[in-house]
Amino acid sequence: MMELGCWFPYIPTQPGPLRTMEQSRARAAYDDFMLMKEDRLGELTRLLNYNGIDVTFDEAGVRMVAEWIKREIEQDPKSTSIRFSST
Repeated sequence: MMELGCWFPYIPTQPGPLRTMEQSRARAAYDDFMLMKEDRLGELTRLLNYNGIDVTFDEAGVRMVAEWIKREIEQDPKSTSIRFSST
């Protein structure tokens, strides 16, 4: 089972899908999302490291991350939210 450790998820400044927002709000949300890119990558790296995954950008590293995501995170088909595996 995935351990969260000290992971902090990214919380968008503008809730909801960009495609449903007026253009100025969508642009502000996108700008914030891109501004926080390094922080988001750092948090994801920390989460993966905490769960025993060394982040590398070669083919084997990307495959390990993909397998971890498939194993630990599952998209609920009836919802737009993500639920975390309990196994």
